Amino acid sequence: MRKIKVLLLLHDLSPTGAPKLAVSAFERFQDQIELRTISYHGGPLRDRVRALGPVQTLVSFQWPGGMPTPRALLLFLGHRSLSVGKARVWSRLVRRWKPDVVYVNSVA
Repeated sequence: MRKIKVLLLLHDLSPTGAPKLAVSAFERFQDQIELRTISYHGGPLRDRVRALGPVQTLVSFQWPGGMPTPRALLLFLGHRSLSVGKARVWSRLVRRWKPDVVYVNSVA
């Protein structure tokens, strides 16, 4: 029997309610699904998610908050530009992979 292809979209990989619940649910179905995950931010759940399938993190540098230094602002903008490029590449890969289900667990 063919496994169901699931694309999991998460805001982050933190051990908080929503991401943790989604990861726990897909761990229970790991024998029946082929899972790929795209997360906006990384986090401590990364290893658990990676055990289920490939994981891509869009943003590696978060907004520094408050009044950032010019260096922090440039670093943030540079990472943001890279994120747009990553998203374009991954969208092509996802289209070729053709998931059966897209599970979105984020408002971002």
